[in-house]
Amino acid sequence: MLEEINQLNLQLQNIEIQNTPELEKFRLDFLSKKGHVNRLFEAFRNISPEIKKEVGKPLNIFKKNVEMLFEK
Repeated sequence: MLEEINQLNLQLQNIEIQNTPELEKFRLDFLSKKGHVNRLFEAFRNISPEIKKEVGKPLNIFKKNVEMLFEK
């Protein structure tokens, strides 16, 4: 799960939103009900408590990065 979060963070760094259709595609890919953020948080609920601290912080940082890029 950490590897996926890291890969998605790298993908975020390369995203440049130029217009409204691109913004909507970004929203659907990352913030919608079936988007990356929601899917990762659903998977987070099912991981063992020992790993939750290790995964929780990067997951929250990823979510903040996605929200910041969307607002920008």
